[in-house]
Amino acid sequence: MEYETETQIREPANPANPAAAPATHTTIVREKRGSSGFVVIALVVVALLAAGYFFMRSQDSEIVRDAAITDAANQVGESAQKAGAAIENAADRVTGE
Repeated sequence: MEYETETQIREPANPANPAAAPATHTTIVREKRGSSGFVVIALVVVALLAAGYFFMRSQDSEIVRDAAITDAANQVGESAQKAGAAIENAADRVTGE
């Protein structure tokens, strides 16, 4: 908040006898409401939305990465089973069984 201060000093009513009527001192304070509070709140909301967006994106990329690793592991397992079957067939042909 901004404050504006204005000071007024009044001269005594009787300048020949200043003690009879002392000078008065008046201070006027005016409050100015600015929009800086609104701007700060808006910036905080935007920052929270951006952080949430990037957090969700990082979670999605981790899920995709985990799915790719699982798929690759399954393919390696299937290839190993095929290789094992091929080796058994070759062994059976060699031994005549």
